[in-house]
Amino acid sequence: MSINTSKRIQIFQALKSRPFLFFWLGQTISAMGNDAFGIALAWEVLIITGSAEQMALVRIVEELPRIIFLLLGGVAADRLPKRRVILWADSGRALLVSLVTLLAWLHQLQIWHVMLVGLIFGTVRGFFGPAYRALLPQLVESKELLPSVNAMNGLSKQGSQLIGPSLGAALFAVLGPISAFLFDALTFVFSAFCMFVMGRPGVRQQGKSSSLMADTATQKTPLFQHVGRDIVDGLRYVWSVPWIWLSTVLVSLAGAGLAGLDQIALPKLLKESQLQLNGILLFGGVGSALALGALLSTMFIGQLPFRHRGIVAYSGLILLGLAFLLFALPPSSILIAFIFLGAGVLVGFGDGLFEIMWDMQLQTHVPAEKLGRVYSIYLLGANSLVSVGLWEAGFISDHFGAAWAFIGGGILSIVLALIGLSQRSIRQA
Repeated sequence: MSINTSKRIQIFQALKSRPFLFFWLGQTISAMGNDAFGIALAWEVLIITGSAEQMALVRIVEELPRIIFLLLGGVAADRLPKRRVILWADSGRALLVSLVTLLAWLHQLQIWHVMLVGLIFGTVRGFFGPAYRALLPQLVESKELLPSVNAMNGLSKQGSQLIGPSLGAALFAVLGPISAFLFDALTFVFSAFCMFVMGRPGVRQQGKSSSLMADTATQKTPLFQHVGRDIVDGLRYVWSVPWIWLSTVLVSLAGAGLAGLDQIALPKLLKESQLQLNGILLFGGVGSALALGALLSTMFIGQLPFRHRGIVAYSGLILLGLAFLLFALPPSSILIAFIFLGAGVLVGFGDGLFEIMWDMQLQTHVPAEKLGRVYSIYLLGANSLVSVGLWEAGFISDHFGAAWAFIGGGILSIVLALIGLSQRSIRQA
């Protein structure tokens, strides 16, 4: 396909905006700490309990409150200053991770401590997610910069995931879990600092910057005065756009088969394998490989204009499903490590295609005053069966073997993607 160079997206252009630059920098470092923390905590729980089902329970305890509070978080994102919501979330999580670090240092960390922290973490994430996504398009002055914003957001996420898992695994293997926990706490502090110095974002309206600031425009109506009406209004809008609600349903079903594969089934598989290498290092390596694939998809999307984003997005899910099937191969030789790393790259590339295309569609077509609620409704639907997927991965891994979890998840992803591509509203989106 011949591409006019002048039409290529300049993926770094959004960094010229001071608010976006500091926001991007803070969240990138914070996400890196999160990924290091996640790898270290998952392996620590596996060491303490030896059970994939216990690992799944820890993740479920975190996911449930996040899902429960997503709708309220969407209203908060549309009513409260988004920057303040994110600042509160980062500060609170810094305190929580510091508490985990202290307990681990005192050799008092127990599984119920981890679950309690996860419960609070999940609640905070229910507010953080919608505010984060709704704030992004307001950090630049023109909608023409949104492709750059999305590309840089993907670069942030995947770049941090590229470094974070391997860093967390290395810190755990060399210095112990406390070092990874402490690193995460410090990254939250850095993120909060960046939120203070980023400046106030303006509200983007039809490609122009408004002098009305996002942090003040949302406070005319008290948060809880019309919560029910606002949620219903958001639901009606989602129902009126077929490609939004269809994709929400399909992604929700995918969560039932995919949610626990990289977080539950993979560490269980590696912990019990006969490979002559440190399992947590390969666990972290696969996590980084996932990010590398998503990073490649970000660069791919960031340089090319796509007309039929729905087709590209769902093709990514097919690739993801095929790649997950590779993890079902018997981990009996050192060569399997390279196969797993390659499969991780393919999974990340497919997932990145879907996620970035989806964000671009929502930010382009959904009115700014509804974006927070639409994101929260999508996130609620997309994550509604994540707990089922986590439990399923833990149960299958403990009782039948982790390979079967990958087989089921891979096939499910392919089938759901084909169903999505059969719908005209998605193909034309």
